[in-house]
Amino acid sequence: MGKRKTKIDPSTAELLRRHPTLWKLAERIIYHEEKLREEREARGEDTSNDRPFLSLSPDEQHEVAQRQLRERSDYHKAKLAEERAARGESAGQ
Repeated sequence: MGKRKTKIDPSTAELLRRHPTLWKLAERIIYHEEKLREEREARGEDTSNDRPFLSLSPDEQHEVAQRQLRERSDYHKAKLAEERAARGESAGQ
């Protein structure tokens, strides 16, 4: 399969050109986005409307990052509550 060409926001692209460390980080972001997209496609999820993170404007990147952090935090809180409930059930028996 051919690789999709990732379009990068112009202001982000300029930063990446000037900073090799940021460029390496961008490569990792692109790599992980591709892997996640493949996993989601394998599960049958629709990925046709996915936009690469680096193609978003800085404001959109901020919004996406904040949303993902909230989702991850909520997931871990729910998992912790579930584990506590399971320990409470086993301790009561």
